[in-house]
Amino acid sequence: MSTVRDRRDEQIAREAAQWLERLVDPTPALNDEFSDWVMRSPDHVRHFLQATAVLEAASQMLGYGPLGSIAVAAGEAASSEMRHLARSITHLPEHCRHIVTLRKVYGLSTQEIADRLELSSSAVEEGLNQAVRTLASTRPAGAA
Repeated sequence: MSTVRDRRDEQIAREAAQWLERLVDPTPALNDEFSDWVMRSPDHVRHFLQATAVLEAASQMLGYGPLGSIAVAAGEAASSEMRHLARSITHLPEHCRHIVTLRKVYGLSTQEIADRLELSSSAVEEGLNQAVRTLASTRPAGAA
């Protein structure tokens, strides 16, 4: 049974992922709007940092390399790829996003994730594999 806190966290996490996608090409007005959003609570900050870390992890998993080096090296093409990657992460199944976050952001082992989520180790591995397959299948044509 989902608690009010869980539903609030899920909503903030979805908003954070959407902000991540929107901030690929920021404008001054968008920056102001984002500042207002992120300052609402520590949970907003936490979820945005987690979303950023998941994007970084997915970028590395798919061979894009560190996000900063991509943006500097490729300019507008990188902006398009990062927007696409952020959108793809937003559309990952919730359980895959959660598993990737625990693995790539918090550095938990497969067994630690399984224990925390009350899953088998093979279910955790399948969740990671599903995330990689999903992200790879949505990768834009011609991406590195």
